[in-house]
Amino acid sequence: MHRETDIITWARNRGIFDKEHGSSRKRQADKTQEELDELFEAISLDDIDLARDAIGDILVTLAIQAQMWNLKMDDCIEAAWDEIKDRRGRMQNGLFVKESIDDATPDEWDAAAKRLPPGDRA
Repeated sequence: MHRETDIITWARNRGIFDKEHGSSRKRQADKTQEELDELFEAISLDDIDLARDAIGDILVTLAIQAQMWNLKMDDCIEAAWDEIKDRRGRMQNGLFVKESIDDATPDEWDAAAKRLPPGDRA
């Protein structure tokens, strides 16, 4: 993430990582939820400026959370991408619903098995 180092420096300079100030992963997740609530408000008001601010604030809180786990945002995003890039599914009631293993056809099972490393194949 482009500004991750700046965000971590900013947070460190303000004591956000200091446990003696009550800092914790849980409290940081609470802050993310607070910013997510602001995004819901922006959506309900159809306010693009409020949405931009809320999305940015969410990303800031997530960068801080990642640092609390000694992770980098780019690594987290890459891991998420690796998990979803080949995901199949369908739109249902306005949401993408991933295909369950129960939905796979025998041909899809065979194709998936061929992608496994040789030692992991049945």
